[in-house]
Amino acid sequence: MKKEILIRSLSGAVYVALILTALLLLNKGYSLPFFCLFGVLAILGVAEAERMLVPTGQPRFLGLLDMLGSLVVFVSVAFIGADPLLIMPALAFFVVRAVAQLYAPQADALRNLSGSIFAVAYVAVPLGLMPVLHTMTWSLTLLAVLILIWLNDTGAFLVGSSIGKHRLFERISPKKSWEGFVGGLLTCVIAAVIAWHYGIRLLEGFGLLHWILLAVVVSVFATLGDLLESLLKRTAGVKDSGNVIPGHGGVLDRIDSLLLVSPAVFVFFVLLSWL
Repeated sequence: MKKEILIRSLSGAVYVALILTALLLLNKGYSLPFFCLFGVLAILGVAEAERMLVPTGQPRFLGLLDMLGSLVVFVSVAFIGADPLLIMPALAFFVVRAVAQLYAPQADALRNLSGSIFAVAYVAVPLGLMPVLHTMTWSLTLLAVLILIWLNDTGAFLVGSSIGKHRLFERISPKKSWEGFVGGLLTCVIAAVIAWHYGIRLLEGFGLLHWILLAVVVSVFATLGDLLESLLKRTAGVKDSGNVIPGHGGVLDRIDSLLLVSPAVFVFFVLLSWL
């Protein structure tokens, strides 16, 4: 047991250190480490999602095409702010992927194609939106969002494991409770108030109400993201999405919350810019 806890703690620390280092370098103007790290996460995440979503018997070339497509879509979305035409490679991938299905007649075409396209969209698009958020807001936004996700998970776990009695979504995740959800939400809101108190701003005029709304958005969609991945795993009959991260499972087990938080926060800031 002690060895498992040690392995889990060390691998978790390495994961967090890599993420924070990539974000800090991105804030300093060095974007390559960020794109390399999250590009790898996109590829591994899509591979894990496909193992759950796509029936066995898929030709290997389609799996490799999807992994390449995850990188193409990730980069295309990431740079769409510089030029909308850069979305063209992503659109081209989805066309190529659909045509490629014609050359795999022995596979379950409907589940194969829908699973592959969903896997790429589910993983690569949200990760690609992170650099877009970085360019449309101030430099601390991505760091703030990730910290709020981690605080939400921590608060939900501590409160839920202590006093959780009312199941949040028992059909999908029997251990999650409403008490845990409220604990995670309050933890995020308290952190948002502290950030505002110390003068941390993510945009010009970003005040207390904006911080609280951001905390609510992150908490709600982090929980939904976790539930969605639990649904995929339950449907596929697996405990973890993979085994890439010792003690934690797969990449999707670590970034599941982010995959819904990223687009939700993107929409939040777009709406904020229109008001």
